[in-house]
Amino acid sequence: MERETIKLETPQGKELIIKSYMTAKERNEIKRTFLEGVKIDPNQTTQEAEAVRMKELDASIMLQAERKTIEQLVVSYDGIAEKVLERLDESKPEEYDFVVSELNKVTKGNFQPAK
Repeated sequence: MERETIKLETPQGKELIIKSYMTAKERNEIKRTFLEGVKIDPNQTTQEAEAVRMKELDASIMLQAERKTIEQLVVSYDGIAEKVLERLDESKPEEYDFVVSELNKVTKGNFQPAK
């Protein structure tokens, strides 16, 4: 099944096509990025574990998750589907930041804990 896409224009006037939603599989890949950086001791209380996780969490995980999101949800950038992440890395920061901002709109709510 083809997924609906969203066509946008970046600050540099380039066409950006992104997927309109994230699948569970894509979301779980990004969650995996976060979980790989967390060590859990089953003997700690929930409060103790949370304090340790926040202290030991490597902030570079955020960048890794951001890059994984770009790889998974950007269909094409400037009319080309290949090497999107590399080309965005070579673009102006506001161009990259625009893409991240738009992807955050698509992924909003995907990482909420179950109620």
